[in-house]
Amino acid sequence: MHDLIEFLKELMNAEKLAALVNMYGGLYIVCLIIFAETGLFVGFFLPGDSLLFVTGLMIANDIAPNPTLHHPVNLLYWIALISLAGI
Repeated sequence: MHDLIEFLKELMNAEKLAALVNMYGGLYIVCLIIFAETGLFVGFFLPGDSLLFVTGLMIANDIAPNPTLHHPVNLLYWIALISLAGI
């Protein structure tokens, strides 16, 4: 329980959140938010449609941090992962 509280405190710190996104990738965090929004009762307050819209804009404008994102294998991987997160 203590580890969960510390993790949530890290999410409130902008510098640690930026380091977390750089370390694990922003799309994994998008998958986590989609899963929490659809699969957990406490996820109803998270941004859903607006998050997906902004993520799509970033990927379409090549602002996404992953340079190999446009590779077809990676695209299928992310489509499958985000679909599974929404189930």
